Amino acid sequence: MTSDLLPISTFGDPILREVARPVTEFGDELSEILRRMHLTLATAGGGGLAGNQVGLLRRVFVWRSDNSSGHCVNPDVLETSDDIVFDDEGCMSFPRSFRFELARAREVRVRFQDNRGTQEELMVSGRLARTFLHEIDHLNGILFIDHLAAHDLARAKAAIDQGDLDAIPQPNGGPSPVHGERVYVP
Repeated sequence: MTSDLLPISTFGDPILREVARPVTEFGDELSEILRRMHLTLATAGGGGLAGNQVGLLRRVFVWRSDNSSGHCVNPDVLETSDDIVFDDEGCMSFPRSFRFELARAREVRVRFQDNRGTQEELMVSGRLARTFLHEIDHLNGILFIDHLAAHDLARAKAAIDQGDLDAIPQPNGGPSPVHGERVYVP
């Protein structure tokens, strides 16, 4: 089971700044990588995990909340609410203590495909909307620190410069992956 866990890319890995490519092949291989992403997410205790966070440069992410979990393949944001909320946000590619208050839309409507390629649309709100926007940002090479207010960005840069990001725990207890490692999925 531990061998099914995927290593999580950490801040500084160039893949986190790359734009993920659309998934074009649906089937068993995609279902397997989504299963492994869900297992990694559950083990690490996060709310969402994007493909490029596990070395997969494809437009996929998995999510979980208190009541449900799921995945989105080739997601597109169709609409966001004008109602903006500030809340604490972090990222699994950063240490857990690396958290900042960030503004996000309260609701978001997303169109995506499931693991079989079936088109779906979903309106999510609250913490789940924040998770969806965060993970879709990842797929576009955008990190949550890119949205920080100037004073928080200065604090984040200071932490980075001091080396406070060096020890990011992995779900399997092992070391962080070597930057540039990739997972192969068509």
